[in-house]
Amino acid sequence: DDLTDINGGVEGDLLCLQIVNSARVVVVKHNTAKIYLAAQADFTFSDTREVLLLLHDGTRWCEVQTRTTLVTAPYVRVEDQKAKGTQGGASTSTTWHTRTLNTEVTDTGGYASVAANQVTLAAGTWDIVITAPAYASSIHRCLLRNDTDGAIVAGIIGANEDASSADTSSTRATASGRVTIATSKAFSIRHSIS
Repeated sequence: DDLTDINGGVEGDLLCLQIVNSARVVVVKHNTAKIYLAAQADFTFSDTREVLLLLHDGTRWCEVQTRTTLVTAPYVRVEDQKAKGTQGGASTSTTWHTRTLNTEVTDTGGYASVAANQVTLAAGTWDIVITAPAYASSIHRCLLRNDTDGAIVAGIIGANEDASSADTSSTRATASGRVTIATSKAFSIRHSIS
């Protein structure tokens, strides 16, 4: 599709153009009507994150900034999902249990996969947030384990929480931190009940 003209606008107005589907090629045509581009050549959108910024000069829409790509942070959310009323599983005192990870809820760019209670993340820097609930189980805490390298991830070890067995309470152990990986790696959540 070609964009050859833009109606409306008065001097000083700004207009941001962006495509919504990268499978459809949109070309903004230079100098065909009321569009004037800085490179004095047509502008072809190739990605939904690209933005073309135009300023109305009183006569036409003029490009004020060359191709800009919006930076969006990758976001992945993985959960243990079970049918309503299904317990999360039994625990053994002083044992680090591997928590179930079975559902990828959100993945903004195909950065992760879930299998065998592990989430495999693409190379990059990731801010990790873990929550692990426990019911009537006394002291508990969680951590992130790099299963590819066979090591606990430094800095992503949570503090102790108390889910008292005396009053049958439920609390969530949490852990958070940042991990940078040069290649794709598999991680799991470990949860200790004492």
